[in-house]
Amino acid sequence: MGLPEQSKLPPGAVIIIIGETPLEEMGLNTGIVGANEAYVKSFQIRIMIETENGDMLAFTPGYSPGQDFYNVFDYKPLENITDYIQEGIDANEIIYVNQDEYDSMYLQSPNWIDVPLNFFDTEIGSLTEEEFAMMEATDITIADQIEIAMDSFNTMYAGKTKFTSPTYKRLWQEGFLKYQDPVLANDYVLAHKDYGNVLNDLGKTENEITQTDFYKTNTEQYSLDLAKEKQYLYDLLPTGADVDDDVMEWMADKVVMGTWDQTYAQGQLWLLVDEYRDGERDPMLQSYISNKDITQTTDGINQMTALVDEWIPPSARQSYYDEIEKHAGLYRNDKSYQEEFERDLKEVKYNLYPMYDKDTKWDVIDRITKNTINNKWNMEIDPGGKYGYVYNKVAALNDVNKANQYLVSEGLSNNVPGVVQDFARDMMTAFGGNIVRSQNFIEQNRRTIE
Repeated sequence: MGLPEQSKLPPGAVIIIIGETPLEEMGLNTGIVGANEAYVKSFQIRIMIETENGDMLAFTPGYSPGQDFYNVFDYKPLENITDYIQEGIDANEIIYVNQDEYDSMYLQSPNWIDVPLNFFDTEIGSLTEEEFAMMEATDITIADQIEIAMDSFNTMYAGKTKFTSPTYKRLWQEGFLKYQDPVLANDYVLAHKDYGNVLNDLGKTENEITQTDFYKTNTEQYSLDLAKEKQYLYDLLPTGADVDDDVMEWMADKVVMGTWDQTYAQGQLWLLVDEYRDGERDPMLQSYISNKDITQTTDGINQMTALVDEWIPPSARQSYYDEIEKHAGLYRNDKSYQEEFERDLKEVKYNLYPMYDKDTKWDVIDRITKNTINNKWNMEIDPGGKYGYVYNKVAALNDVNKANQYLVSEGLSNNVPGVVQDFARDMMTAFGGNIVRSQNFIEQNRRTIE
């Protein structure tokens, strides 16, 4: 039979005619003047087409009620309407049913959505300014209507809205069939005893769905709230930590959309930048951060390093420096760890240098040791340098007299100028100034006193 140019129905589209008069009875009256016209005007028309996600959309031709149904097909007045419809049925282009049959088909198909005439005035679909202008045009075809609505449905599904729930679609169909109003159909779903299954289908809370519906029609507010939450998370970052901006925005979105509250987001952020913090990362977050840049916090490292330097001698510090991030992490997780760590350091220091009181800090020992060496050698030495062994020996002696004896002996062995000169002066004084230094005594590379 073929469809007129005005309709331009997409491939696969089917015309559903809803009529209360059985097809075989209709043919009895086609000879009566105006009978065919009366039948046509009594029909309800739907255009059925499948979306890319598998839903079957049933459109009422025309954006406004009362659109001329003759635009949908090429039936001419006074033609035999029975023959015309039967020809379309045989060509798989027309389905003829009564209202009960249509309702039964509608409700028995979980993917059947009867698209209301005011589809775009509801929260189900939305139009761009250009699409709205097209829909308002007087020459819009049913093909235009279907194309725009299909784009809206595909966009809607990309946004993971309620229509992705089979339960929601089924209940919404029931509500729309009952009230013929999309808003009342949505209210019907919300009040239904099976609404909890909608949440299960979507994997969302009621709060998330509410936020999704709100921000779908308030995009500017979403941008403002997203920026606010993201800045809130940035302000929470501890010392030295840094997180990829995409991750921060993803987490902020979870708060804005009601998936997380701020307390949960704060905890997840700290778990992200502190591997030693107690708790488990959210599985979705863990998956999202793959290949993202995350810099761990340095908070607490300075405090723990200062404790090591305060109690432990330089020669024994490196092993603590190697694990300083772990100690800092334990401190961040529990501030009382500082006292525990300090007690351990005191114990280690005491085991290495039991000649000192346990509460004597290393900087006190260091100052006494350096002063003792400087008084005898007349020079500052680096504990980690050439004479580090001398530093360690003097510190371990903790006895000025024994330390001085050792420093004189070691100073002469190493030809330390201050020691050699003092020794020579003492010798000259002891012999009344009549001693003459030999070349061997002052030779730089030779030990003169065993």
